Amino acid sequence: MSNLQIKETSIDQTINIDFSFDSQYVKSEKWEISNEIGDALFKKFVFKNIHVCFGKLKLNKSRSLKFSFSCPIIKMHFSLDGCAIIRDGVTGNEIKFTSNQHNLIYYSDCGYSINSEEENASTSSFHILFTQEHFLSILSAYYPVLDSFHENIKNNRYSVLSPKNMIITPEMQSIVNEIMHCKRKGTLKTLFTEAKILKLLMLQFEQFEFANSNLKEMSLKEYDIEKIHLAKSILEENISVSLSLVELSRRSGLNDFKLKKGFKEVFGTTVFSYLYEIRMNEAKKLIVKNEKAIAEISLLCGYKFVQNFTKAFKDKFGVTPKEFRKSNL
Repeated sequence: MSNLQIKETSIDQTINIDFSFDSQYVKSEKWEISNEIGDALFKKFVFKNIHVCFGKLKLNKSRSLKFSFSCPIIKMHFSLDGCAIIRDGVTGNEIKFTSNQHNLIYYSDCGYSINSEEENASTSSFHILFTQEHFLSILSAYYPVLDSFHENIKNNRYSVLSPKNMIITPEMQSIVNEIMHCKRKGTLKTLFTEAKILKLLMLQFEQFEFANSNLKEMSLKEYDIEKIHLAKSILEENISVSLSLVELSRRSGLNDFKLKKGFKEVFGTTVFSYLYEIRMNEAKKLIVKNEKAIAEISLLCGYKFVQNFTKAFKDKFGVTPKEFRKSNL
């Protein structure tokens, strides 16, 4: 179970996490803070030395939220929205997470802290934490691509799976939504959650392996990579417009084959999967602002028909735009 403790030496918040809970069934709880540090509301459930935690965080300027553990842990970190900086408690190494990114991180007993670059900037995230012993039992089979990460864990050294954060794919997002909105209870929830966690972990390894092999085989020249980044910027600046691959190729200065193949090599996702992600994240921000009607937001995010927009949004976030707005009023 976790408990909240204010450190006497500062006004930063420290959350201590104890992994002694070892039930076959899921135990649910939540924690909330609202003070000079900022605001946070997270839900958590625990079973078999695994903690699943998700929620929202908003930190005030120059404040941090610290997490400490009773043992070394491995964390699957999914940044759903916003920007946060995660700092290791021993080495001081930092990872900056922005919207729609994920990674796998190993921490020693000292834990880590979360900071925000912008005052009052809100972030939402999803985390799965394993004890070292439990994680290593899952990786009992030899997996060459994880050699370095595995070796660092065994030697109690801070480590990240990927030097650069990877993009959350639509399949990953769907699994995250299923876990967060699971209505099952007791044993059924345990079985369901375990299966989904293992699939999510498999997808992380698979994406890392794909990116790793692409680094060795990437045939793109520096000029081509610049054009692919230009194509990405064009997408981000024109989310309300349904650009064809041919039109995007023309505007970025690459042929459509090279753009399609190169975009996947550079960013680990397809052109239109990336467009879907940025449209949904923009829709989420506009809905929270509560200044525009859902139909107007649909058009601004490139959906002519609100029914198609509603389906796309629910596939991404697990709730309809109206339900999401209601929960954020």
